[in-house]
Amino acid sequence: MDEQKRLRTLKDYQILDTPQDQYLDELTHIASAICDTKIALISLVARDRQWFKSVQGLKVKETSRESSFCQYAIPEPYKTLVVNDSMLDDRFKENPLVTGDPNIRFYAGAPLTTPDGDVLGTLCVLDDKPQALSPTKEKALGILAKKAMKYMADQKLLNEQRKHIKNSAEKLKKLTNKAPGIIFQFEMDAAGNSYFPFISEGVKELHPTINSEDLKNSINPVFELIYEEDLDYVKKKIEEAFLQKSMMDFAYRVKGDDDRIIWHQCKTSDPEILKNGVCIWYGVIYDITIEKEYKALLKQILFDISHVIRRPVSTMLGLTDLIESENLDEETLRTYAESFKVISKELDDFTRELNQSYRDKSPYHEGN
Repeated sequence: MDEQKRLRTLKDYQILDTPQDQYLDELTHIASAICDTKIALISLVARDRQWFKSVQGLKVKETSRESSFCQYAIPEPYKTLVVNDSMLDDRFKENPLVTGDPNIRFYAGAPLTTPDGDVLGTLCVLDDKPQALSPTKEKALGILAKKAMKYMADQKLLNEQRKHIKNSAEKLKKLTNKAPGIIFQFEMDAAGNSYFPFISEGVKELHPTINSEDLKNSINPVFELIYEEDLDYVKKKIEEAFLQKSMMDFAYRVKGDDDRIIWHQCKTSDPEILKNGVCIWYGVIYDITIEKEYKALLKQILFDISHVIRRPVSTMLGLTDLIESENLDEETLRTYAESFKVISKELDDFTRELNQSYRDKSPYHEGN
């Protein structure tokens, strides 16, 4: 038996010094009743002590390992240790638990064996009178020990899963809080009550004046920041998504500093619908102001090209038609050439001015 491995396994179960457990208490109570003993324990053998996870008939919660009976069950993982009369056993007749309180004379301990064969302790019964343990009772004690071990193994697995879920949740929270924009869970019921059970830290960047805790009760703090001209539109889109049980995808304006127009885009998945009619959407809100400004800039460029450049281009095309349709002398050609030169310079000057103007205005320009 590898004692260091066994101790590591015991530590991994995280059961030492934990609160009383009703299920395990019921097992020790049954064991005491079946074997007709005053004492029944679930004893876990640590490095220097034995600690009782469940206790029937004793006031103490632990003793030294040196005085424990259970330590002798560790080398044999699949065999119940039975001591019919401790006064006749050289291992125990001088034991302080035999010569003094609680005056143990009878002991039977079924090992608590892990799937890997490590013995964490025993489910044991004890009495102050010598007695024998029938094969039926010994088998019953072994069954109860296996049930206790399975329960502790299940609890270990649950604890590991809870820890994994907690760690995963913390990682997810960190990721969502670092993600650009807002990641949210939004709910709405049939009465029209709507709120955000979860909203990421991005809300502080997009809406610095909002207390995210307030959003857990109502969406109204967000409504208060939306342009009045867009508010009815936003409410209508949310109501439609609720009635149609559909996703959301809409843009709207919010109030920024210095009267600057800020555009936000809201996108969600299709809703999850609960039995009580509540709809749950998971989605994002992000700032699309730059995209909006860029599209407006492109529209202005197209307008300028269409209205400003069209005139000199039309003039040049007219001159070209004249040249092709007439027999021109040298002086006339020289005049037309001068006109081409003037028009070309006008186009060049306009193009340079246009380029500089939109470089300054562009939301993607490095200077901005």
